[in-house]
Amino acid sequence: MGAKAIDEGFKMDKRMKGILEKRGIMSDLDLCYLTPYKFYDFTKITYPGIEHDGKYVSVAGTLKEINKKSGSGRTIIVCKLYINEHMKLTITYLGQAYMYEILKLYKDKDVVVSGKLQYSCQWDSFSMLNPMQLRMADAPLRWVKIYPKYTGISAERLEDAIHSAMRKEQLPETFPSAVLQKTKLPSRKDSLYSLHHPQNMKVLRKAVQRQVFEDLLYFACVLEHGKKERSTTSPFIMKKSDAVKKAISTLPFKLTEDQAKVVNAVLESMVTGKRVNALIQGDVGCGKTIVAFLIMLAMADSGYQAALMAPTLVLAQQHFKELREMAEPLGFKVAFLGGKKTNSKDLEGIKNGSIKLVIGTHAVLGSRVVFKNLGAALIDEEHRFGVEQRTALAQKAKEGVHTISFSATPIPRTMATSIYGDTDIYEIKTVPSGRKPVKTCICKSEKATMNFIKQRLIAGEQIYVVCPLIDGESEKKTVKEVATLYTEQLGINVGVVTGKEKDNQSTIAQFKEGKLQILVATTVIEVGVNVPNATVIVINDAWMFGLSQLHQLRGRVGRGNKQGYCILQTDEEADTSRLQILTETTDGFKVAEADLMQRGAGNLIGTEQSGTNRFMYEAMEYPGMFAKAKEFAEIMVRNGSDKVLIEEMEKRSEKIYVNTGKLKFF
Repeated sequence: MGAKAIDEGFKMDKRMKGILEKRGIMSDLDLCYLTPYKFYDFTKITYPGIEHDGKYVSVAGTLKEINKKSGSGRTIIVCKLYINEHMKLTITYLGQAYMYEILKLYKDKDVVVSGKLQYSCQWDSFSMLNPMQLRMADAPLRWVKIYPKYTGISAERLEDAIHSAMRKEQLPETFPSAVLQKTKLPSRKDSLYSLHHPQNMKVLRKAVQRQVFEDLLYFACVLEHGKKERSTTSPFIMKKSDAVKKAISTLPFKLTEDQAKVVNAVLESMVTGKRVNALIQGDVGCGKTIVAFLIMLAMADSGYQAALMAPTLVLAQQHFKELREMAEPLGFKVAFLGGKKTNSKDLEGIKNGSIKLVIGTHAVLGSRVVFKNLGAALIDEEHRFGVEQRTALAQKAKEGVHTISFSATPIPRTMATSIYGDTDIYEIKTVPSGRKPVKTCICKSEKATMNFIKQRLIAGEQIYVVCPLIDGESEKKTVKEVATLYTEQLGINVGVVTGKEKDNQSTIAQFKEGKLQILVATTVIEVGVNVPNATVIVINDAWMFGLSQLHQLRGRVGRGNKQGYCILQTDEEADTSRLQILTETTDGFKVAEADLMQRGAGNLIGTEQSGTNRFMYEAMEYPGMFAKAKEFAEIMVRNGSDKVLIEEMEKRSEKIYVNTGKLKFF
């Protein structure tokens, strides 16, 4: 039946509905889950002290001396808040001319202002720029919450829509009563209400915890169903393969010990008739792709089809080119499925079985794609796919299809075992010979970084620059601002990658061809970009990223025979202790272990993780909570009490959820 459309009940015009739908907000239920990403607790009066410098506080006093002037095309309003006879606070409003008439109404009255307090050592004085709220002293103090901003929708209008949705939606409880009692978490409705109407930090944290546990419980139930439905045997029994030996003999390099060990182990299982359900995880640049290709060739040589699904068009095309060069000399056709590039001849060849090998994006899952005898489904960068996508490829095949996932995000074995349950886990730790370890440093000087970049450019090398933000309200430099800065300071063309995949593909192609020396991007370059001449990656505001993601980004350089460098750029005041592990080791498994140890059972205000499969990242972020969710899931699936949870979760948009990585509390 689905959730109610967002324009039922609430008076929403087509324009607003269209804007929200473009952002993945399709129903009232999605609006309920469109929670704030910043919370400011202004419910207590603070007497200013040096220790409050840079803190968000509420200050009480008498408003006086309101002065207005214009300069540089905008209005500046300055007034004084007399806290007592010895202390006053200077309040400044920039570009808010309308505030002058409002402030006059409050003159000589006792008020409370809330915002970011600044202390000047030089003048021994306090100030506040653009306060977030101004209230009479006897008015109730309240929290300020910040919702995502959508161009064309005012904050007030968006909040009205959310409150209307909360009134209309029934929000049935998704947890069995036993789970609620044992976890002592708030109900579904109460937790969402608390997120939209925060009362205190304790209640707010419990509300966030409830949302995370709901995700983890759903994920655990889906995995539990998968375990019950999977066959342990397979009709796709491997035959002796000459193609693998021939392919290995033509390689310009020798397989590493780990690569050979994993290929042999997987193929030996297939020969026995056992259904292979495996995760092959390896560090950046360890050569997982060649392992995938060899397994696919072995399947094709045995008369079966094999399909590899990659998360991005760039990565899928790269795999297609490499596999075709290897497979066609051995007599095997390779089809590429990727949006508009899919053609009817390939679809027919897949259907009649003349095409044994298929590479593609999620287009592989399309309704037009019908396999004759798909025996192996391989998923590259599997952590970037959602729960449904991870299982849809295997569902296209007959019972007993071999399923092999690959991940370049190393997960400690104990955690991987917990997440994947009955999955065989293989690790590739050795890297191809000739690769030099990437040198990593933490740098707080933009000038030093720029000087180093100039040296590498003179040497004819190329540079990646990564920023955590595309645009929007932030004190940090965005991708576009950094690109402009580099263009001005270096006097060269700088590529920018943030938007549509088609545009990204064109820009990345220019970078690969050497037409661009610098590529400024978001984490979209995390996978699928292989440019041996790129030797330096600068990661701005590195403290905002998780350790494993930083390590993954670092893997973009050092892919040739030249020395690679990773610069973790941070602010002067940033705490860099967490980043030290990256300067000490290039072993992704050690980085993942350190990341897990630092996080412990998980911090509800963690750094944002990449990828679309939020469930897996939450399982890694909160291992203790996930272990508990698995215990409940086993019982729920067995007695059927998981149905409401699964039904309600699948009504929601995949894009709308409480992203703990973005939550900030002040």
